[in-house]
Amino acid sequence: MISVKELTVVQAPPVVTLSAKAAEMVRDILAKEDSDSLALRVYVAGGGCSGLQYGMALDDPADGDVTINYEGIRVVIDNESLRFIEGAEIDYVD
Repeated sequence: MISVKELTVVQAPPVVTLSAKAAEMVRDILAKEDSDSLALRVYVAGGGCSGLQYGMALDDPADGDVTINYEGIRVVIDNESLRFIEGAEIDYVD
C-alpha cells in the first residue's frame, strides 16, 4: 500500500497566450460569427524552402486537437503544430 502524505499541484503555463488586444479582437470576430462551435485555430504549415509558416483561422475543433480555454476563448492546435507553437504569445497590431 502506498501512502501519500503531501501532494503539490503545479499550474502549468498555458500552451499559448493572447495579448489583451488580440483577445479583444478574437472575441469581436467570434461574436460576429453565427456559430458557437468555432474556435481560434493556430497552426503551422510547411513552407518548403521558406521554412515554417504560422497561421490562424476560425475553425471547428477536430478529433486529436489540443483545446485550450484562454480567458474564455477556445484555442485549438493540432498535435503536429503543437511543438512549434508551445510558449508563443499571439498579439494584434493595428
